[in-house]
Amino acid sequence: MYDTGLRAVEPTLRVLCSAIAVEVLFSDPDDGDRGRTTLIARRVVCLTCQGGCGRSADHCPYSKPGARSLRALFNDLAALADNVQEWRCSAFLDLVAPEDVIHALEFPPLFAARNQIAHEGALNADKRTMSHLLWVTDRALNVGWVGSRTTRTRVGQTLIANLPPAQ
Repeated sequence: MYDTGLRAVEPTLRVLCSAIAVEVLFSDPDDGDRGRTTLIARRVVCLTCQGGCGRSADHCPYSKPGARSLRALFNDLAALADNVQEWRCSAFLDLVAPEDVIHALEFPPLFAARNQIAHEGALNADKRTMSHLLWVTDRALNVGWVGSRTTRTRVGQTLIANLPPAQ
């Protein structure tokens, strides 16, 4: 699927195929259907967060193991915002966000863009937004591909052990 996305000339097809590749690479058969994109986003955060959340630093609310719905996560984060504490995580919000938060973001989350392309047949986005969405998928797929091939090493086993589990 990712190969098809890379070869596609049409940017919306590239985004759609790349988003599906991220979903396939980071999904777990035990995830079920509810909240799957939230679990995938948590796994990607553990591998891509610039703050080292879940790797070299403590887990943040976005990477913390344990299945919480997207709505419950954002309700918890509202308390941080009320106390004027930083609550945004670009590694997570690049992938998924509730509908009422999307308008406050510079770029739409990847899975929201994927849904729009799949269900409406197009994505109303400029070249800069399309480039950002493809950068998000490349970042996730690069670390996911490397991570999937390093599971036999001690570092790979540590990374995999710290990923949020499926519930």
